[in-house]
Amino acid sequence: MYGGNTYLTRNEVQGFIPHAANASLSWRHRNFSARILYNFTGEYLTSFNAANPALRLYRLSMKTVNAGVSYQLRPAVNLSLDVSNLFDEPQVFYRGYKDRTQRTLRNFATISAGINGRF
Repeated sequence: MYGGNTYLTRNEVQGFIPHAANASLSWRHRNFSARILYNFTGEYLTSFNAANPALRLYRLSMKTVNAGVSYQLRPAVNLSLDVSNLFDEPQVFYRGYKDRTQRTLRNFATISAGINGRF
């Protein structure tokens, strides 16, 4: 209930994400390992306006994929290569109606390489 007399649905509660999912798959063989992570965040309301619904700010659903590989060089040394947001999925916000885009944030794909050691 908002303001004592208005009932809101799950799509009208600011910051509440009604649909979200994560899935992870990994594989290991001898010194080599690979992993992939899929993340889904459904469309949700980021800014509520009770007086004018056309001014409400929403974020469209977003699907990201992260992938990585690693190789154990020695028992104490591990090499890794990871790619975040593999398919360059943007964050898109709209105001009131889906055809009124407020802003688009490009996070870009990010590549990280690393060496991990235990001494």
